[in-house]
Amino acid sequence: MEKSMAKRTTDEIMTRRFYILNAFVTIVLTGAIFISILEFGTQTWTNRQQVALIIPGSKDDIGWNRAQTIGMIGACKEMNYDLLLRDKVSSADNDKIVEELAKKGVSLIFFANDTSLASVEKYEKIYPRIRFYAIESTKAQSNISRYTIDYIGLRYVSGILAGLRTKTNRIGYAAPTATAPVMQGINAFTLGVQHVNPEAQVILVWTGSLDNVSSEQQAVRTLKAERVDIMTYFHNGKTIPEAAEQAGIDYIAFHESYPQHKHFIGAIETDWEAAYIDILKIYRRQTYAEHFEDKGLAELKLQREKLTLREKAIYDTTVWQMKRDRQVFHGEIYDRDGILRCSANEIIGQQYLQSQMDWLVKGVRTIGN
Repeated sequence: MEKSMAKRTTDEIMTRRFYILNAFVTIVLTGAIFISILEFGTQTWTNRQQVALIIPGSKDDIGWNRAQTIGMIGACKEMNYDLLLRDKVSSADNDKIVEELAKKGVSLIFFANDTSLASVEKYEKIYPRIRFYAIESTKAQSNISRYTIDYIGLRYVSGILAGLRTKTNRIGYAAPTATAPVMQGINAFTLGVQHVNPEAQVILVWTGSLDNVSSEQQAVRTLKAERVDIMTYFHNGKTIPEAAEQAGIDYIAFHESYPQHKHFIGAIETDWEAAYIDILKIYRRQTYAEHFEDKGLAELKLQREKLTLREKAIYDTTVWQMKRDRQVFHGEIYDRDGILRCSANEIIGQQYLQSQMDWLVKGVRTIGN
């Protein structure tokens, strides 16, 4: 009897110890999971990696914002990534957005908004497990990559068309601020104009912002007052196309086509889905490049029925020459002050174009900043 009672007491003690130990292990594991999620993000506990895209305006805005959004959605679907999209994000909001995304366990963050390199370098130090992609930055750090699309040739052939079509020899260009990527586009466009029409002048209006309705509308009014009859631009959205249509100015659009508009001549468009698929493939292989740039993912889509036979012939010939690796920035090129920037046998390199071009070619007249 006493032995039976002793055995039962021992069993009860062992049982209690087992449950206590089990509860302790459960608490420890739960805590470890919780800490891991905080430290490494939810990605640790899922099979799919997460990608974040940060854009400045609404994801539904016609132009750059919508084009990038649609492209990234398609790329993530193709590559089996989960997309965390954050729109209407100014550079001032980046800190809290990046912190939120890091806690969710994102593997890559793409900045399609106006984010300075200094800010991206700061995030690299705080979140070393995340790969950052900053659009059109001037240099890259250990886990920061730049991504751009080469528009130089397309700007050049756009200038060819503008130079052929103008009747007033006054061609308009609206641009936000004088960054190297913006300047190279203006210069390439102007060189195209000069190639077919040395008498024409490119009138440049600075707006001060990529997304400012009033300044963009004013830019078009200014160009109209300057007797511009064809123009292009480097901006988001539909403000400039709509203003140009209302003003009766032919235009070459950027990122979207407007076939319903009478004065729409063509548009430079980008296959962002293909671009992002390529970047995600590079990330998956872990063969990071300092600067991703794909020369085959954009095209100038024309309303060919609006072109004359002469315009079509010269345009097609120029495109054929460009495909044979014709360089835009080669041969004698002078800036607006008459300084020789490129000699007869020289070619201006891509790195200089992306990071150091701070001058405008002969033939550009600026209005504004």
